[in-house]
Amino acid sequence: MTNSLPPDRLGIGAYVTSWPGPSPKKPLWSDVRRSAIDLEAIGVDTVWLSDEPGFWEPWSILPALAEATNRVELGPLVLCTTYRPPAMVASMAESLDEVSAGRLILGLGAGVGPTDQRWTRLGYDGEKHIGRFAEAVEVTARLLRETDPIDHDGPLFHLAGARLRPRGPRPSGPPLWIAAGRPRTLGVAARWGDALNWTDGLTGVDAVRAALTAAEAACAAAGRDPATLPLTGFVRLELEAGSAGVREGSLPGGAAQVVATLQEMHATGLRHVTIFAGDEADTGPYPALTPGAIEALAPIIEALRA
Repeated sequence: MTNSLPPDRLGIGAYVTSWPGPSPKKPLWSDVRRSAIDLEAIGVDTVWLSDEPGFWEPWSILPALAEATNRVELGPLVLCTTYRPPAMVASMAESLDEVSAGRLILGLGAGVGPTDQRWTRLGYDGEKHIGRFAEAVEVTARLLRETDPIDHDGPLFHLAGARLRPRGPRPSGPPLWIAAGRPRTLGVAARWGDALNWTDGLTGVDAVRAALTAAEAACAAAGRDPATLPLTGFVRLELEAGSAGVREGSLPGGAAQVVATLQEMHATGLRHVTIFAGDEADTGPYPALTPGAIEALAPIIEALRA
């Protein structure tokens, strides 16, 4: 397994698209590109796009972001395993890892449940989405990590003598960050993940401890050392208007308190945090990234790096 997390500090990432909701302005490609460049300039480690109806399709945007940036790692957080066959995902990942010179992180997740109308209106089959997720992650991981042809005969996917050609710049492919927070998905992360991306928002040290306890139980069941499954997750900040903590689930306090809280979360065991940072006027569940939010985020990044 591969691991691109900083060894001795908290990794910092940010989304460049907002969650579907009543955002004042959905980001255009020009906004996404500018945000990624500005985030790289202030020192973030990772830049992410989401993969749900209501967003730009991430795999169309990510190669362009790879050309627009030089250092940051890029990826979907997370790619929904319902939308694309896993062999296609593995091939896409190898190609994008090549285009980005080894800067791809492949986040994989089950997505929302089968009754969500955002799925059904577009014709996607959300039934058995956790079982599909588990099998798709296995197929994708094996294709990326194994050089010999593989066979797989599962309930949904069947491969005979399958292998990836050509291969990207890393022998075992890009790292897999598996979205999990419940027993079945945690089992998948413990079996196949290079990192566990906790699916619930992290609001402080207690939330990190709860996630680590769940991860340790899943690793014990899988016979894996939990130290080999780093914990990643997300937080929500409302920085632009100086009113962090307005909504339930946001980290409370101003910039100094946010820095202190993130440092405590890192000391507790969080290895990477992805930030939703936006405008309090955005009344959706996760604020859209704006130039003002990036400007307000810069001193927090600087303080965390000091």
